[in-house]
Amino acid sequence: LMVTSAIAVLASTTGLFELRYVKGLLEEAVERVVWSSHSRLAVTYELASRYPTGWGFGANYRPADHLYSFRRIRIDGLAQTPILAGGASANVRHLMWDATSLPYLLRSGGRAMIIGSGGGRDIVTAKTSGSWQVDAVEINEAIVRLMLTDYSEFSGDTYRLPGTTVRAVDGRTAIEQAAPGSYDLIQMSAVDTWAAGSSGSLALMENGLYTVEAFSPALSGLTETGYLSVSRFKYPDDFFGETVRMVAIALEALALEGVENPSDNIVLITNVPNPNEWVIATMLVKPTPFSEAEGFRLSDICRQRGFGIIWPSTGGGDPDNPAADLLRRPSVEQRDSFYRSYPIDVRPTWDDRPYFFHQARLSSTVRIDPTINPGAALRLAPMVT
Repeated sequence: LMVTSAIAVLASTTGLFELRYVKGLLEEAVERVVWSSHSRLAVTYELASRYPTGWGFGANYRPADHLYSFRRIRIDGLAQTPILAGGASANVRHLMWDATSLPYLLRSGGRAMIIGSGGGRDIVTAKTSGSWQVDAVEINEAIVRLMLTDYSEFSGDTYRLPGTTVRAVDGRTAIEQAAPGSYDLIQMSAVDTWAAGSSGSLALMENGLYTVEAFSPALSGLTETGYLSVSRFKYPDDFFGETVRMVAIALEALALEGVENPSDNIVLITNVPNPNEWVIATMLVKPTPFSEAEGFRLSDICRQRGFGIIWPSTGGGDPDNPAADLLRRPSVEQRDSFYRSYPIDVRPTWDDRPYFFHQARLSSTVRIDPTINPGAALRLAPMVT
């Protein structure tokens, strides 16, 4: 009993038994650790930087000369979501230079469903860009509790901003519950955890957002001029896998909706024009074709912000990008030929094969470099095992 008591005292007063290395990485100093049925959350102390956190800023972005404060929520040691100090009341103009903010640059208001609201970054973007009513969806109930309680004041009460509702529910359920034609925007900006380290039963939860059967009800939930906005990353040596696959899913979903020329209903941009430097792509999908006026507006935005255009490929697009190659193929047979010849598996994912993030072919394992970028390795290397 004395030994047990001593161990308990050491654990509570010194943090002797706290995790320090998570998934092979030394964890930064944290002020709060929360465990839930979904994951382990580690919240950092307040951080300050002159270059704010972003998923992918445009080439023309120049950081302002002031300190930017935030806290970081790490999910199972790898995924992260920032809590912006002051939220919508702070100087957060940098958000509109991020490629994930494209729909807010094209449209100034409406009703939006934000999937994976996390620390509230997308909510703040919507609220500072125009008159948006926001329905936020966050699967991790522990994040919702933290944002409504302990970090409410720090975040400028982001989760309670006027015209904002928040639900602790998975994004796929929220999409399927949406009434037809009820949203001007459904946004999924880099929604994933690549975590699920503490709860294997949820390991495929995010994959369920990236299937044809998920995109179809999302399109049905939009107004005729609404956008489904999906942003995914590119890593070194990953063959543009996430970008090409999300386009493949969109093409299939639009075809199922009876759209004759689905490529006309898709816009695809990157955070910078240089194909060797961009890190994230944002795809907008509409139930109806993009108008000429929207095309002009898109070109202006990309020129001002320094974004790159992959599609439409006319007027400065990237004709050599494989996603553009796929979008130029109007028939099922042509797209199937593209998938068969591609170095990794980028076929559209369906609910009975929902593994969006796993793209390596069995035949390609001998070509997978063991020193590959860690981000890409999470999806390519498991096939070797």
